[in-house]
Amino acid sequence: MPLKDTLNRLREQDKQEKQDRPALIAGWRAAVDALLTQIRSHLSEYEQDGSLIFRSHRMRVTEENLGTYEISSMDIQAGPILVLVKPVGLMVTGAEGRVDMHRQGRPSEEHRIMLLRMRPSGATSMPTWFITFPQDTTSRRLQYPSMPPTREVEPLSKEALERAVDILLK
Repeated sequence: MPLKDTLNRLREQDKQEKQDRPALIAGWRAAVDALLTQIRSHLSEYEQDGSLIFRSHRMRVTEENLGTYEISSMDIQAGPILVLVKPVGLMVTGAEGRVDMHRQGRPSEEHRIMLLRMRPSGATSMPTWFITFPQDTTSRRLQYPSMPPTREVEPLSKEALERAVDILLK
């Protein structure tokens, strides 16, 4: 009867996850709201001089384990160019949440900057935001077409965010 035991365990696990979903989604919404506030704060001098315009709005995200929910997102406008800041999800491999930044019309991997919520030193620390920049993958793709590009992460800072927006605007 191993199958019956496995099915019972999965049913109990699903029941527990359903009870935890509202709290998980609420925590993820709060983390994204704090991130969007941090982005706006880091770039406030550009908003004050009229170079950047920020617009916040709600979007729907669907995740396999959490279902469909609404969450905040943001657009950053620089002249005719729009940079989209969109939550991807809480349940992502290697992190405790992911938000993507990309220029409107350029959502591909080589044009995407990812913001990852991770624990910097072990499971006991609080999660914090890190940023990853796309690597130049041209030469690697010629040598190893099936090899995915690698990315390095660094803590999210004003300087890293300015560099990210600069890359996306070019």
